[in-house]
Amino acid sequence: MKIERLFPVPIYTANLNREIYPEEYKFADEQLTHFHIRETKSLITDNNYVLKDESLSGINKFINFHLKKFSHEILKIHPKTLIQITQSWFSSMDKNTYVHIHNHANSFISGVFYFNAKRNIDSIDFYNPFKYEQISPNYTEYNQDNSMMWSLPVHTGKLIMFKSHLEHRVPIKK
Repeated sequence: MKIERLFPVPIYTANLNREIYPEEYKFADEQLTHFHIRETKSLITDNNYVLKDESLSGINKFINFHLKKFSHEILKIHPKTLIQITQSWFSSMDKNTYVHIHNHANSFISGVFYFNAKRNIDSIDFYNPFKYEQISPNYTEYNQDNSMMWSLPVHTGKLIMFKSHLEHRVPIKK
């Protein structure tokens, strides 16, 4: 027996493998003093280009290294095709806030780098792009082949990249 996967949706993850430096945290804290509040009560910085700041140059290099790996080695985008980060910002969530289900229609690849996330508490949910099922049976267990939603745990220093059409959300922070 052999299972063929048609149209799989890759989720690329990598870990920074170092602590976030004090000057990086300081820059994030400064940026979070200039923000707007989303309808879900989470905060987003007014600065949409935070990775361009010199204080985040190490994190920027890490993200760009993995962006190239994901785009060229996994997605097999031609090496002469320029893939670049066009926007970057900080988002902050307090208890009882969330980020609604959305995708990024104006992009090809999206990513999230976790600056301050708690292992076994924080997560990101992804939604099956092939949502429609004519019949939805009862499953004995859910897995990546039969689920309509999949939750990935996150932690500080984790990078997640995915194709931008993929709907995702951040569940209510407990």
